[in-house]
Amino acid sequence: MLEITEIQTRLEDQFLPLEPMLTGFRLLPSEVTQDDIEHFQHQLNTVLPEQFESMLRRFDFGRFTIGPIAFCNTGDFLAWLCENNQDGSANEYPWWGSGARPSDLLLIANSDPYAVLLNCKAGLVSVFKHGESWNDHMIVVADAFEPFIRGLGTTFLERNEQGGNSSLADEVSNEVGGGRGNAFWRWFAK
Repeated sequence: MLEITEIQTRLEDQFLPLEPMLTGFRLLPSEVTQDDIEHFQHQLNTVLPEQFESMLRRFDFGRFTIGPIAFCNTGDFLAWLCENNQDGSANEYPWWGSGARPSDLLLIANSDPYAVLLNCKAGLVSVFKHGESWNDHMIVVADAFEPFIRGLGTTFLERNEQGGNSSLADEVSNEVGGGRGNAFWRWFAK
């Protein structure tokens, strides 16, 4: 599996020449501070996993998309996280359905058809399909956030555009903690 620095370099090589016409496809340095993270945690009454915090301080997810997975498009990832994970009238159709948000889960990215969740207690990254109950259909795709990003980058950069990527999907899924035959990784590798 590719290291983060290699993913960053290869995304840079591929997408920098397309800017400013096409932006948001490179892993750029973050401007998020520890104070920003602490304020966010206080707002949502949650504690972020250390590895997720470290990645937030390292990379800007405020305008980052890789393949069909969009982390944010507003420029302020922490504000987007807050808006999409906050109880109350500001969030008319929350991802968790009715009642209070599950305190250990945060929506961290979206795609069509998947919503991507981070388990703040265990550090696991899971997905469920929009329109299905997260409670009944959530599947673990990575055992932590950094391996998830590495898996996305590796699959995106190494897949064959003509297809036949199921072995790549299985290899990545196994390495990041999603297991063999994971439907998410097979979908992402297409």
